[in-house]
Amino acid sequence: MLDPSERRERVALLARSEGERNRPVPKPASLRLRMGAIQAAILAVLGQACEPLSTGEVHERVARRMGRTISQDTVNSFLSVAARDAGSPVRPIGPGLYVIEKG
Repeated sequence: MLDPSERRERVALLARSEGERNRPVPKPASLRLRMGAIQAAILAVLGQACEPLSTGEVHERVARRMGRTISQDTVNSFLSVAARDAGSPVRPIGPGLYVIEKG
């Protein structure tokens, strides 16, 4: 059998643990990027470049800019599709080299 001081300690501990259990759990931050975030970053990187960039350089700069790993395939795909679109400012100037058409 517990003496009164041990009983009070256990009751207090139980009350604290009940309070912790009923506390709302915070939602984790979203791990997904918003739609178009990578494409916007690619355009920004190319727009800031003073020279043509290879797909590897674009990939590296986009990953650094976003602070996370980015799929090389996503970068390559966007560049090749954008380069074929007449309304896009992305222009290929050689195998694997791209620039933004300014002006």
